[in-house]
Amino acid sequence: MVGSPIPSQGDLQTLNASLNQILIAIGALNKSLVASTAAIFPQINGTSTSATAGTHGAVPAQVEGYITITLPGGAAAKVPYFLP
Repeated sequence: MVGSPIPSQGDLQTLNASLNQILIAIGALNKSLVASTAAIFPQINGTSTSATAGTHGAVPAQVEGYITITLPGGAAAKVPYFLP
């Protein structure tokens, strides 16, 4: 802007330090959110075309495949998926 003072080197260094602290805080929040999300939601590890039936019997014949997931407790599971 016309008539705006030019910031001093000290002002720029203070601004830079403040922005770096904000970026560090955002990075820490992001890592925390990723870890929290991974602990709550199952993690997808791939797909397969078959799975063994559990205690409730086999799923219907029109299963397209299975998504392999790791549950929050660490156990692996296969979830069937269907195409329309």
